[in-house]
Amino acid sequence: MPTSQRPIGAPTRGGQQVAEVVDLLDRYATADRRLALELDDINAEAESSRRVSQATVNRLVALLEDSLVPGVQAKADLNALPRPLRRAGIAQWTRTLTRVQSAATGVAP
Repeated sequence: MPTSQRPIGAPTRGGQQVAEVVDLLDRYATADRRLALELDDINAEAESSRRVSQATVNRLVALLEDSLVPGVQAKADLNALPRPLRRAGIAQWTRTLTRVQSAATGVAP
């Protein structure tokens, strides 16, 4: 069964369960960042005008469909996992994030 159809926490080989938690955390973080950026842009736009344009409404609808809903689903999926699995995934996700940030800045962790 493909990963996307198997419930997280179902038996898998190796660290696949942790990798799935890392994927959920990535989806949640990506949704959060996208939401923050888009809302900052909309806020800046709103400060310059008292009217909300149709383009802004369209951006909000797209944001809801493309980012907010998947982010909320990822958060719900994370909350449903056993605590030890969640913690192992968070630890792996943090290590990966630290490595990526270190590589991008040239500063060792």
